[in-house]
Amino acid sequence: VHEIERLLIYIRSPPIFQHLLTFIRAWAQHVGLYGQVYCYLGGYSWAILCAYICHTYLSPIKSLSSIGHFPIDEFFLLAQRFFSTFDQFNWSSQAFCLYSKSYKQMTLSDKSSVHNRGSMRILSQSPPYNNTEHSTTNCTRDLIIQGFQCVLQLLDSVNIITCEDKRNALKQILELNNDFPNEKTKSLLQLTLSSENIHELHEWIGWIKSRLVRFINDCEEECHLIIET
Repeated sequence: VHEIERLLIYIRSPPIFQHLLTFIRAWAQHVGLYGQVYCYLGGYSWAILCAYICHTYLSPIKSLSSIGHFPIDEFFLLAQRFFSTFDQFNWSSQAFCLYSKSYKQMTLSDKSSVHNRGSMRILSQSPPYNNTEHSTTNCTRDLIIQGFQCVLQLLDSVNIITCEDKRNALKQILELNNDFPNEKTKSLLQLTLSSENIHELHEWIGWIKSRLVRFINDCEEECHLIIET
């Protein structure tokens, strides 16, 4: 909760940020690119990325009491910049951070294993700048970037001249298909979790999810498999 409150201080307009985050989260969930347990980005990481877009591209004087007063063409531009910005970001060699004035870029020798773990390292915006995405893999990173590119390809293929065009384009983004499994996938593995009762399952579910993340990472790093979850 405190981290989200810090994000709200960082951004230009909370209503616009919340609307953008809701839109991006709906897209990510619909196309199957959401959730840390599956080695994708979790809610807080998506929030950090949305906060950066709002802080960077919203006018400092833009203050709204309601998203209803925000023009659709301006919201479309924010969404478009979200996908183009993070499609072009060099995820393979850089960590993404909402740098504050007190932040000092760390060298590789300064970074802990957790800080430097994961293929899409997204750092929280306040000390100690924790890595919020240490479970992402090369495979899931590539799938997320492909997701960004699919949106950009869609926007290149439709009319986005009028406000109605842009409204329709935003709707089409949320209607993009979840292409699972990928046509290149050769095998499917289904894991079923069961227990004697629901209370036992709830007690162990956190540990099981962490083991699942470790299993996926081992399949990629040790067995050199391409994993899609």
